[in-house]
Amino acid sequence: MLALLQAQRDYLSFLTGLGCLFVFLLGLTLRRHPQFPRSFIWLGFFALCQCCFEWFSLIMPVLGGPVLSERLKLLQLLANVVFLTEFGVSIILPLKWRVWGRALAGLYLVGLIASAWVGLSQVWLPAAVIARLATSIWTIVALWQVAISTKSGILHGAALSLAGLLLSQALPLYPGIVPWQNWEQYFMAAPDIIQMSVLRSLFSLCLALTLWIYYQNQLWQRTAEVAALWRWPLYGSFALVLVIFLTLGIGGLATGWYGRYLDADMRQILITRVRTLASALNPEAIKQLQGNEADLGTEVYENLKKKLISIRQANGDCRFVYLMVWRSPYPVLLVDSEDVSSTNYSPPGQIYYEASAELKTLLQQGQAFVKGPNSDRWGTWISGFEFIRVAVTGQNLAVVGMDVDAKDWQKKIRLHRLLPLSLTLLITLLLTGLYIFQQRLFDAGRHLSESEERYRTLVEGSPDIICLLDQKWRFLAINRVGLDRLGVQEGSIPDQSFCELWPREMQSILTAAKQQVEQGRPAAFEGEMSLRGEPTSVWQVVLNPIKGKNKGGLRYVGIMTEITEKKKLEEEQARADKLESLGFLAGGIAHDFNNILAVIRGNAGLALLSLPAGSRELNNLIVIEGACLKAQSLAQQLLTFAQGGVPVKKLSDLKELIQETFIFATRGSPVRCEFNLATDLWAAEIDAGQISQVFHNLAINAVQAMPTGGAIRVQAENAVLQTSSGFSLPPGEYVKITVTDQGVGILPKYLAKVFDPYFTTKQVGSGLGLTTVFSIVKKHGGDISVQSTLGEGTAFVIHLPASLKKVSSVIPERKQVAFGHGRILVMDDQADVRETLGKMLQRLGYEVDFAEDGQEAFERYTAAHKEGRGFDAVILDLTVPGGMGGKEAQAKIKAIDPQARIIVTSGYADDPILSDYQNYGFCEAIAKPVDLVELSRVIIRAGKKK
Repeated sequence: MLALLQAQRDYLSFLTGLGCLFVFLLGLTLRRHPQFPRSFIWLGFFALCQCCFEWFSLIMPVLGGPVLSERLKLLQLLANVVFLTEFGVSIILPLKWRVWGRALAGLYLVGLIASAWVGLSQVWLPAAVIARLATSIWTIVALWQVAISTKSGILHGAALSLAGLLLSQALPLYPGIVPWQNWEQYFMAAPDIIQMSVLRSLFSLCLALTLWIYYQNQLWQRTAEVAALWRWPLYGSFALVLVIFLTLGIGGLATGWYGRYLDADMRQILITRVRTLASALNPEAIKQLQGNEADLGTEVYENLKKKLISIRQANGDCRFVYLMVWRSPYPVLLVDSEDVSSTNYSPPGQIYYEASAELKTLLQQGQAFVKGPNSDRWGTWISGFEFIRVAVTGQNLAVVGMDVDAKDWQKKIRLHRLLPLSLTLLITLLLTGLYIFQQRLFDAGRHLSESEERYRTLVEGSPDIICLLDQKWRFLAINRVGLDRLGVQEGSIPDQSFCELWPREMQSILTAAKQQVEQGRPAAFEGEMSLRGEPTSVWQVVLNPIKGKNKGGLRYVGIMTEITEKKKLEEEQARADKLESLGFLAGGIAHDFNNILAVIRGNAGLALLSLPAGSRELNNLIVIEGACLKAQSLAQQLLTFAQGGVPVKKLSDLKELIQETFIFATRGSPVRCEFNLATDLWAAEIDAGQISQVFHNLAINAVQAMPTGGAIRVQAENAVLQTSSGFSLPPGEYVKITVTDQGVGILPKYLAKVFDPYFTTKQVGSGLGLTTVFSIVKKHGGDISVQSTLGEGTAFVIHLPASLKKVSSVIPERKQVAFGHGRILVMDDQADVRETLGKMLQRLGYEVDFAEDGQEAFERYTAAHKEGRGFDAVILDLTVPGGMGGKEAQAKIKAIDPQARIIVTSGYADDPILSDYQNYGFCEAIAKPVDLVELSRVIIRAGKKK
């Protein structure tokens, strides 16, 4: 009997998992228990976890995977403890104590996990057993309480079945009971493992059966009308369960027969292989063996050993091949297939003490046989033996043996047993599915009413107007939102038709939609209308035809969605897209403008060096250069508009910038400027072009607020902010600038929106002026706020981080340039810019070479570096349309010469690379248009850097 159960161990695991799967399905069904809602679902989750564990432990070893590790077992244990604890808590403990119960269980589990994770097996294994036993008792008590509360005797049986299942699962966790540590112990299951497997399968099936009987009792206890209506399906349920158990019994018999048949067939094949091996050995050579250490090194011994090794290697599933001779009372090894250096090597003459009495008897009988599984010091094997005889006399000279690893043998058998086992599972699941389908029919009526209620809730809870219309477009039904928007009392129907809701200008669109829907095709349109005197809003309407109850009759379902805000967002997005395109255009213009200015300013600078002081032409050139500086500032404003770029900050005096910008912006308007600027006003690290745009936009905003004239008061003072100042800025020194106008003011409800994109209360303007101001101030690390009083005016307050450094007031002479010498490589895609830079560098005393793009610059630098005539500095243009720019060229040059001195230049003066050039690998930066004096200083500074 034990041998039969041992052969069916995989089927026992299959039955255990199947029983747990049934418990899981029943737990899902009983989750709507009237007294204990959602409690049985936790019992179902426990069963599902156990089902996965059983089937995983069944399949993985058969397919060649590892035996379940201790940590995976621990994970399964923890999951079961959590599910069973929740099941018990939800039934036994009052609601106010459930949190404490879960907390205590959680703390225990945390300690258990920690001890297991650090490898303290002497702590976590006993703790795991205690946790399983504690939760088992907890769960059994909970299920017993359910049985008492529901007065159901069958649940007492379920509680006992659950107790047996949990106990049979808890005991194997303790060391020494079931140590599944290797393949041999897994496949060669000990009697205690088999007993536990039998118990688990019986208890899991009993638990499933008792819960199913309890569920059927719940069905029988329904109203008399339902019971009479569904009496035959209830009888059919019992018949299906009997068929399922019959299928499981037949499946077990088929699986056992198939395994035994395959085992016998494999044993016959092993005998055939051993006989073939015996026929390949020379009896005359075997006669020469003495069976002791004297055979070592002899030609006969070595030849036989080589042959056995080759035979073992040719048979992949073979582990040992050997020759033995019977010398009473034990067999003695003559030759084996192991190398002398192997730990499994056996010298000639070694006595095989592990031979069992049965094996000794078979060896003395002199007939070929297969024995196993046998266990010895080398492992567990299935062994085939054949005798080698003298051809003339038939005397037994020796016996040849071939050992096959028992785990591989059992794996093949169990792998083939998966076929009938899978067929059994398939048939069982089909029958279970049929049973579930039958139960679903039982609940169809209830589900239908619940579905109707859900759809009613869906329609009534929708924010859209949903209505049903007849063929004359009169309302048949409308949801609560529609009644509210139309001003109709709940339970009533609007008197006006659907078409009467829309204004006259929408009638043509409405007529076309009606014609399309009346032809049986859906229609959609958008339009404006006013409901119940509300402001005009935009609506999206979808009309769908549906067949009415009467033949040939059509009805229409209308869904009306208000999209007023969506339309506004779409218009704002379209405006943003246009402004983005305009920004790209402005950026390109500014870049090209800077390139042109570079040529003009560079040549003007060269001319200034060649003219004597005091000449009239010198003054004209100075005027030209000043105009270039103003044009450069204009280009910088274009770039700021195009990109809102990172500020290129320099220490600047704000007083002069404030006065120049406000006076320039108000020129030609009826508005005057009044300045109150502190004499000791701190300087600031700012991008003068961007901050100038801030002042310019505030000035224009003030001018537009005072169309009949007035005064703009600009006040600038030093301010020290503390942590309690109420600002969003960190404490420190700031320059506070207040711009106040005498306009009409801003309504209080609009004050929070003045910095929003596209927000404006004026008839003209894009609504981007103050948004740009806000963005620039924030990028400078400052803050801006607004205060306004209707009829008195508006004040904007700006705080910019101050610098205590002094702005140098010494104006260097124009011709104080720094001359030098060396070789410089210039890369720019514009020929006139390259030529101008070349002239300027040559005038400063340098030898110049040119490149049109980054690739050419890299090639020229590489060639000069190899010739030993490297360049002292390289000037690279950042942007080259259609070619390699300065950033990529710098990386390639630094790859061959890390000490290269590379200067970056660009017409995009606000590019972040110019302000943070060192982090991009450059040693200096200079913006276009290039000033001769600044260029000379940049070259000298670059030469001093490594």
